[in-house]
Amino acid sequence: MIIDYRCTTVEEMDVRERFDVVLCLQVLEHIPDARTFAQRLLASARRHVIVSVPYKWPEGKCHWHVQDPVDEAKMLTWFGREPSYSRVVRNHRWHGKARLVSRYAVAAEAG
Repeated sequence: MIIDYRCTTVEEMDVRERFDVVLCLQVLEHIPDARTFAQRLLASARRHVIVSVPYKWPEGKCHWHVQDPVDEAKMLTWFGREPSYSRVVRNHRWHGKARLVSRYAVAAEAG
């Protein structure tokens, strides 16, 4: 199995290139234009986009976050559709802070 990792900006993403799985973990809350970024994620995936964001963190809790609070409604605005699967998780390593983890099926698996 060959894993091809990419670290890039939304402006540099080549949407002609597609990947089986696209991960976006703890990123969207930092992006001023999260909708454009989310749409590029969907365009870059052949099968799945998996996203994790801080769930309903209060605005100002983290000064690097420009999108707090993030919830299901905000994710729907960014991605333009409901996820195939979504779950709120908590972990002791995060001091009990909640994360929203969502999977978006793309192409033939959508719907």
